[in-house]
Amino acid sequence: MKPTKILKKDFKKFKVLNDLYNLADVPDYLYIVGNIELLSSTTLTIIGTRKISSYGEQVIEQVVPQISLSGVCVVSGVAYGCDYYAQKTAVENGGTTIGVMGCGLDHIKTHQHYSFIKHCIDKNIGLFVSEFEPTESAARWTFVKRDRIMAALGKKILVIEASIKSGTMHTVNFALELGKEVYAVPGNIYNSSSLGTNMLIQNGANVLLCADDILDNFDLKIEKKDTGQLTQTQIFLMKELKDEKTTVDLSRQLSLPVNLVLSEITVLELQGLVKRVGDKWISS
Repeated sequence: MKPTKILKKDFKKFKVLNDLYNLADVPDYLYIVGNIELLSSTTLTIIGTRKISSYGEQVIEQVVPQISLSGVCVVSGVAYGCDYYAQKTAVENGGTTIGVMGCGLDHIKTHQHYSFIKHCIDKNIGLFVSEFEPTESAARWTFVKRDRIMAALGKKILVIEASIKSGTMHTVNFALELGKEVYAVPGNIYNSSSLGTNMLIQNGANVLLCADDILDNFDLKIEKKDTGQLTQTQIFLMKELKDEKTTVDLSRQLSLPVNLVLSEITVLELQGLVKRVGDKWISS
């Protein structure tokens, strides 16, 4: 996994890197390892607290599969919590990811999510980026610098959960300076991990209640699968969805993991075969 170096003068060649030029301190170069073609993707930076709650996980499980199936590449920091969970969910649902590292790329081998990073590189579904020399270790200041890169690489920014004083807000502030649209998921007003997102909404951030809230503003043309080629799981789901059911209902009845049920339902929804009714689903 030898890193490739992209010089500042060459950022203009890659769609995802163009906004780096708008930073107050443009990096002189970036090191990358993985699928360089992802630098031509439509991207969404997803960020949030390291102390992700079950609510945050549920939001990611509901939103990210549809984002990934729509062809949007998820950008994040491969950190514990919202970052990693969003990236992991993206690739598990057929998507791609760009990870912005707070250390030099030589340290990938000792990273807490090394197996995930290696899987993404081996399967050509991930790209990992750093502005630091390959041997540079992570430190508090490197993560702050990383945050501005994450802000620049995403066409839009989505905040899942965050406290008011969290590092997530560094990325948000950089995004706002770059004129990016910021989306936030509303949360419990008594939960400290939702205070930051609720404050962002109060201050004018876009509210995200479902994937369509952000996908509609990407102006994507989604290529739907041939409805005549359903998987066996999708066929079982269609039979069950003659009546309204939740994903938990379907998981229990078919003895399947909730994540798998949600992923397959998202595909069916994109095909127009099922629709949401409140927190339940039914065939269209």
